[in-house]
Amino acid sequence: METQNLMVMVRVRPLLPQETGHDSAVETTDATTVCTIKGRLITPICFDRVFGSDCSQAEVYDAVSGTVKAVLEGFNATIFAYGQTGTGKTHTMLGLDVNALASSTPDSRKLFDLEDKGLIPRSVEHIFERIEADNESEYCLHCSYLEIYKERVLDLLDGESSTNNSGGLEIREDKLHGVFVPDLRIEPVATVSDVFGLMVRGAAKRVITRTEANEHSSRSHTIFQLSVARKMVQHPDQPIMHARLNLVDLAGSEKWRTHAAMHDKRVQELTAINQSLSTLGNCIKALTEPSRLHIPFRDSKLTRLLQDSLGGNCKTAFIATVSPSVLSLEETVSTLKFADRARRVVS
Repeated sequence: METQNLMVMVRVRPLLPQETGHDSAVETTDATTVCTIKGRLITPICFDRVFGSDCSQAEVYDAVSGTVKAVLEGFNATIFAYGQTGTGKTHTMLGLDVNALASSTPDSRKLFDLEDKGLIPRSVEHIFERIEADNESEYCLHCSYLEIYKERVLDLLDGESSTNNSGGLEIREDKLHGVFVPDLRIEPVATVSDVFGLMVRGAAKRVITRTEANEHSSRSHTIFQLSVARKMVQHPDQPIMHARLNLVDLAGSEKWRTHAAMHDKRVQELTAINQSLSTLGNCIKALTEPSRLHIPFRDSKLTRLLQDSLGGNCKTAFIATVSPSVLSLEETVSTLKFADRARRVVS
């Protein structure tokens, strides 16, 4: 069955202990409809798939697995999570928080032998299972891992390149490679454990901060990329197939807290995050307009790197994560509006 180019899904996280004394402002009525509740006003919005707070990680992966399969058919693919800080984006993508991953033991494979593992480890395992079952092809795989922190592109697998270049790595574009980062470290991988080891290595360098909504909040956007080259053994004259899987964990959107004292670094982080997410919103808005003349991909590093995923012939799964608490209703409505615009993108 053919996978559509863009799937937009919503995942509602469970109430947190500190939210249990308050009303719920979000409910899921079926597998494709989520409703926001404000007093007597109930507003339903439909998406390709909606997951309630009791859904499992396996259910979420099952919905996006077609996007991952497309990589082995020669399509570039992207899965990314978007939402307010503390709504479960990193849990959805990884299955454990960044702090736990960064402080883990070298035996990275056991780290992900969990029922609650997220989309990134499940995607990697899926691809290797398909490769191992294919006796007609030879494969060559490579990984890279970068973060965008305060509008700087940093290599999570190579400390020297990021440290020595205070402005971050350059982004370039040409007809052969499309949009790419030429100095980004690319590591060959042959097993699932190789990939998980790189994830642990990169997580140790990722920027995290405590916020009001999250004990270990990611202050950067990250893109973990798995590149696949496939050669048909029985047909050596056929060209080698190349495809990429981008697994994107976006930093959480967050309102300015005027009552909270914030030091300069925190202000800079929040400003950069909100500006890049705002640019992402502007690009998605432009992509919904068939008569568009310009899409501002170049206005942020994030949208520049996601350009092919948003506007090209790429298979993309967009997962918006929201809180059901009435305390977060304003942010939840904003996230759902953003996801609704994404659903209307015209490629």
